[in-house]
Amino acid sequence: MREQLERRVGRPQGGREGLYSLRLGYSEIPRRLSDTASTPFLGTGGAVLTLPAGFPAVDTAAMPLATTLQRVDLGYNRKRYDLGATWLGSDHWSYSVAWRQDVRDGTQRTSGSFFSSASHLVAPLDQATNQLELSTSYADHGLHKLLDLGVWWRDETGLPLPLGVVAARRDLDRLDDVSDVLRAAIDAGLANRDEALGYAAAFGRGIDAATADEFVAMYVNDLTLDMGDRGRKAVALLLDSEPDFV
Repeated sequence: MREQLERRVGRPQGGREGLYSLRLGYSEIPRRLSDTASTPFLGTGGAVLTLPAGFPAVDTAAMPLATTLQRVDLGYNRKRYDLGATWLGSDHWSYSVAWRQDVRDGTQRTSGSFFSSASHLVAPLDQATNQLELSTSYADHGLHKLLDLGVWWRDETGLPLPLGVVAARRDLDRLDDVSDVLRAAIDAGLANRDEALGYAAAFGRGIDAATADEFVAMYVNDLTLDMGDRGRKAVALLLDSEPDFV
């Protein structure tokens, strides 16, 4: 397979110190799955596939593959758009808003089967996801801790604090593949921690490297790969309890 890396990245920033900051971001990363694949199907990359004359046949030898196979590129472009702003309010409060859109456009592999027959197909890929994050924080100076919920949870339960989970419907197609891809991505991040933190720093809204490292460690660790029995027990307990101090 021929690898074509045409990555484009841009992250301009601006603002006025002590008042506000603005962030823009754009990245385009191609994912080339194969440039040596071929198919007899007509309409590849579209929603409807058809077979040319001579199909179906009694067996593979009888199929007119020599005259019908056509080369097809498998792959897609992933584009990411980012827009964010942070501004300082009164009494040491700061406010942030961040928007991100991910777009994937191209083709991907899929397959279909009918009784004892199966085919690998070229399917169109046209996906877009949007993420909006709003947050507010109090400046470091003038902050007085009343209660650390993480410490409270640990002292009360002896279990890890569930900060978030990735969930999917059980009837989702290719659920095992989704799980494998997520695990591979997390493994890659943990194995290349410094590079991953360097990339994430662009979205850290100005926090220092030590704070970013501590923050990421809370969300991405061995429990992210496998929560185990202790993690499941912690989730069940959290969903079935109310803190006494509320």
